[in-house]
Amino acid sequence: DLNEQLSVFFGLYNRILHKHPGNALAKPLVRQSVDFQDVQRKYLEQEHRAVVIDNFFSAEALQHISDFMLESTMWLDVKRGYVGAYLRTGFASEIVAQIDRELRSNLPEVLAGLELQNTWAYMYEGSLPGIGIHADDAQVQINFFLTPDEGNTWPEDPSAPGGGLVIFGAGPPSDWDFDRY
Repeated sequence: DLNEQLSVFFGLYNRILHKHPGNALAKPLVRQSVDFQDVQRKYLEQEHRAVVIDNFFSAEALQHISDFMLESTMWLDVKRGYVGAYLRTGFASEIVAQIDRELRSNLPEVLAGLELQNTWAYMYEGSLPGIGIHADDAQVQINFFLTPDEGNTWPEDPSAPGGGLVIFGAGPPSDWDFDRY
């Protein structure tokens, strides 16, 4: 009967049915080849601070993080074309805490005196638009894209947006409040 079917559906809706343990790794997550002194210097010298680092995580770390994200049913925020997970809805894990610790250890000048306020993850469908143009209210924002290279829809033109983040070298006007941008 329809009521029984609906009760099963709604009994499962908006619940984490499986969560990968998301354990921390014994080894560093970040590739040892990343020159963090250079990253900090570049970041701190710019007016509109943005630094892009490719191949940030080690292959083992990338696989572990990907497994955590793909094997967990923590994606409770459903939007058109993507789903989201947040600290309060299941994204909190040892691996996320390890990323935070390693960032603090490797970027002490950039992150000095700042606390992690929030973290989230989004998974995109691919053919629909993702999150629209916006600015996040943060002193420092760090974004990771775990998409394999073959997921880049315009690999021959690195200047074209191909499924990632487009960085604009300007902030919102000074008279705009958070709701406006």
